[in-house]
Amino acid sequence: MNTIKSKLLLVFSIFIVILMIVMLLNHNVTKKSELTYDILKSEIAPAITTLNQFKAYNNELLLLSFNKIADKNSIKNTNRMKQISEVELPYLKIKLNELKNISNKNNSKIALIDQLNKYTDSTLLINKTIYNLLQTSKDYTTPSKINKARELSNLKLSDLSFAIENIIVNLQVAYNKEYEDYQSELSLQLHNISNFILITSLIGILLGIAVAFFTINSIIKPIKDLETSALKVSEGDYNAIVHVKGKNELTSLANSFNIMIGKLKQSFNEINSKNKEIENFVYIASHDLQEPLRTINSFSALLEEQNSEQLDDEAKQYLKFISEAGMRMKDLVVGLMDYGRLGRLGELKALNCNTIVEQVKNDLDNVISKNNATIVIGPLPTLNGYETELRLLFQNLISNAIKFQKPNALVRIKITAEEEANFWKFAVEDNGIGIKEAHLEKIFSIFQRLHTREEYEGTGIGLAHCKKIVEIHKGQIWVKSVYNEGSTFYFTISK
Repeated sequence: MNTIKSKLLLVFSIFIVILMIVMLLNHNVTKKSELTYDILKSEIAPAITTLNQFKAYNNELLLLSFNKIADKNSIKNTNRMKQISEVELPYLKIKLNELKNISNKNNSKIALIDQLNKYTDSTLLINKTIYNLLQTSKDYTTPSKINKARELSNLKLSDLSFAIENIIVNLQVAYNKEYEDYQSELSLQLHNISNFILITSLIGILLGIAVAFFTINSIIKPIKDLETSALKVSEGDYNAIVHVKGKNELTSLANSFNIMIGKLKQSFNEINSKNKEIENFVYIASHDLQEPLRTINSFSALLEEQNSEQLDDEAKQYLKFISEAGMRMKDLVVGLMDYGRLGRLGELKALNCNTIVEQVKNDLDNVISKNNATIVIGPLPTLNGYETELRLLFQNLISNAIKFQKPNALVRIKITAEEEANFWKFAVEDNGIGIKEAHLEKIFSIFQRLHTREEYEGTGIGLAHCKKIVEIHKGQIWVKSVYNEGSTFYFTISK
């Protein structure tokens, strides 16, 4: 009996030792996987994001420079040029220099980044020169200044922009290659974890048979569950959660495994979502919209300028249609870029919503006065939020309430808020034309318009902005409306 007891104790001791060794090995492999993931999240993904933003701003700046030369009244373009030149591109240059420190002494990438900074400095200098040349309407009538600006824009600035884009493409190829390599490495590491768990399962079954029959039932099932889940994870199924009862080493291992799966699923979903959003945005803004828009605006402006005396009224009207369409497309591009930037560069801070709404009223004073609108504002809270985004939210809702009004009606808008357990619930009520019930679900989709441009101006992106702003603040937005009587837009902001 003592011999059997000694053997059982020996078997149990060996079993415990093996379990400890396997757990340590699994822990080491898991730590290595986490390190690989950290590199993907903190180094490679931010680098790809920075390069995509840099590419978008570079293309936008080139477009704005052409527009400034073509249109002496483009104050909005001028302000946007200054913002990109003085704020956004310098900020991205700082991010580029940070990339040099995490390039693992990759001299080729460091050289490309240095060259990109050099070309960017030249681009900023040329844009500053163009801005200084064309500051007043008189400058546009001075041939030497306008010709110099065109020469800088059409030759030097275009070449620099093309060179910058080529460098960014090369860097994107390099970082995307790293991204794929690290993903492959992470997949291999997950496969190794599966192998370790499989070995643990086999050892546990053999030792369970040697110890006693009853241990088999308590070990085989969780081990097989772990094995199955591990194989599913290695194949990309991150919903393979393991359910294990009891308090033992296998339970701890299963819980750690489930936590790992949850973190991997969340992280990969976030990365894939952000990458898809950025890729779609850059594709639309940089390729499908900006290039033809630049060509249309430039050549239509040149055609009108150089052949004004030869064009009859009908031809001039056609050119006007082209120019107006180009401006609408420009507004769409700007709207897309604004949509992509929402919540990225802002800082959460305490904001008085009464102050924000008053500022919005001041900004819309001309529109409010012109439409003889009455805006009633109830007591609004102070909350933590992004100032620029919240101002845009109220501005869009108030502007829409004024815009979509019945003819010859007195515009009345009421803004209120009430406190709930975990959030503030706001309401913006109007007495406008209302929304048909069939359209209530789709009005927050990007570029969704319910009316023609002849009826109401706009790009169809305003309510999509509102939806994204509310979601950034961990809230929801919806509308209740009675057609031809009015609408009430509700949204929540998390405390």
